[in-house]
Amino acid sequence: QTVTFLFYHGQTDSAVITWQPQNRGTSQQLSFTFKTGDPFGWFEKSQKVQLSSHRLILPANHLSAPSFRKYLQNEQNKRFFGTPSFDIKSYRPYRPGDPLKQMDWKLSSRQQMLILREYQQYQEVETYLIFYGSKSIYFEEMLGFFYSLQKDWIQANVKVFLFGKNFISQPPTVRDFAKITPLEEPPIWPDFTGKQVILVTPEKDQTLTEHLLSLKNQRNLQVYDYNNLKDWERKERLWQNS
Repeated sequence: QTVTFLFYHGQTDSAVITWQPQNRGTSQQLSFTFKTGDPFGWFEKSQKVQLSSHRLILPANHLSAPSFRKYLQNEQNKRFFGTPSFDIKSYRPYRPGDPLKQMDWKLSSRQQMLILREYQQYQEVETYLIFYGSKSIYFEEMLGFFYSLQKDWIQANVKVFLFGKNFISQPPTVRDFAKITPLEEPPIWPDFTGKQVILVTPEKDQTLTEHLLSLKNQRNLQVYDYNNLKDWERKERLWQNS
C-alpha cells in the first residue's frame, strides 16, 4: 500500500497503512520502502526499513461457527442437561407452582394430601471440544472453524484440546492457534470415559479412523470433518430459505 506526500520539506508527518497478513503464524518484522524524488522524475532515492513487529496471526474467523455452536449446544441441552428420566428420586408434599403432571394422585389419595413425584435429573456431562489436526488441504479452513467455534463457547464444563505436530494443548493459547501445524505422528489421546466429545478435524485419516473404531461403544462422541460441515451448511441454508 502506497502513501504519497507532496512537497515534503522535512516536517513531521504520519501515514496510516492497512496491513493484511497473508498467512497464519508469527510476524517478526515489517518492511517499508521510502522513496523520494523531484516532481519531474529526474532524481530518485529509496531506502528500505525493517521494523520489529512481534505479532500473532490467528486463524481466520469462520462465518458458520456461531450458528453451529448454537446447534451443538441445543443438542447437548436436549440430551444431557436437566432432562428428566423415568427414575423417581423421591416424593414430597406439593408446593404452589409445582407441575401438576408430576402429581402422584394415587399416593395423594392414600395420604390425604397432595404428593409430588421428583424425578432423577441427569448430571451435567463434561464436554471435550477437540481439534484433531490431520494433514489436509482443508486444514486452515477447519482450524479457523474450530478457533471461531471455541472462542465464545463459555461453559464451565467444557475443556478445549488442540492436537497438532509435537504437542497437545489444553487449554490452547492464542500462540498455539497461531503456530499449530498438522500432525505427523499419532497423538496421546485423553480418556473419553463418561465425557461428551465433540471432535473437529479436516479429514478422518487412518490414525483417527482406527481410534474411532476403538471407541465404538462411546455413545457421546460426535465427529465433524470438512464434508460434514459442508453438509450441515447446505441443510442450514435450505432451512433458512424454506
